[in-house]
Amino acid sequence: MFIKLTHNMEIAHRLFLMPGKCQQIHGHSMTIDLTLHGNPDENGVFEGLDFGDVKKVFRRYIDENYDHKLLLNVNDPWAQPIETVAAYEAGTGAIWLPGLVAVPGDPTTENLAKWILEWAQRTWDLRTTVYIQETKTNGVGAY
Repeated sequence: MFIKLTHNMEIAHRLFLMPGKCQQIHGHSMTIDLTLHGNPDENGVFEGLDFGDVKKVFRRYIDENYDHKLLLNVNDPWAQPIETVAAYEAGTGAIWLPGLVAVPGDPTTENLAKWILEWAQRTWDLRTTVYIQETKTNGVGAY
């Protein structure tokens, strides 16, 4: 048996390590399918989990960590603090790009699927699959 949850996220990213057009900052409207595999308990409830709570936890994780964020490789020069003239004159030091999330590798769809999968497995300790629809014609799955 399995339960499947779907959520969307709007992200901007660039692939720092990959020469080509994807080195430009660009965006995607992605759909994430999270599937948790398990069994119903004696009351017929999937793994004894409240389905509403599972949905909230999954959607909150996506919204807080990825949705409307700029995802950059932590080693990307654009993922570093920026010293602006205004910040320098105000003595406040460097600032970060708004919405920036520095991630531990290039924010490819493959890595996003892997990172979401690892989070879900830690969160629920169940066999899990993640599928991310990156564009209308391309997607990536992880299990």
